[in-house]
Amino acid sequence: MDVGCGYNAQFLRYIQKTYHPAHAIAYDLALNKDFLTKTGVECIEGDLNAPFVLHRQADLIFATAILEHLHQPVAFLKQCFAALAPGGSLVLTTPSIWSQPVLELLAYRLHIISEEEIRDHKDYYDKAKLLDYFQQA
Repeated sequence: MDVGCGYNAQFLRYIQKTYHPAHAIAYDLALNKDFLTKTGVECIEGDLNAPFVLHRQADLIFATAILEHLHQPVAFLKQCFAALAPGGSLVLTTPSIWSQPVLELLAYRLHIISEEEIRDHKDYYDKAKLLDYFQQA
């Protein structure tokens, strides 16, 4: 499962093509359902700031570069852990507090990355904050 996968779920499709999982689930606010279902991906549209419910548990959940966009990251992590099958794994990436100046330079001055995406960041993380959030979840 890839939560916050983006409209075309490019990373999930790469995983699907390369590793051939038994089942692939794309979850995001808006998905290219016609295209994705043709590739065998189950599509679930929903807001990651709201509770999400799966009809089955996932062995592996990817949450790449989305935690920083959420209003309630602990609630989101709780949902991810609840959606994991026993022994499952959550693979999560998020920008650190040390990357904030670099990301802002790239967005606001050099215009190499999306200003809108960086402006939407609610928080940046260090190891202590992430560990605290994981313990709460």
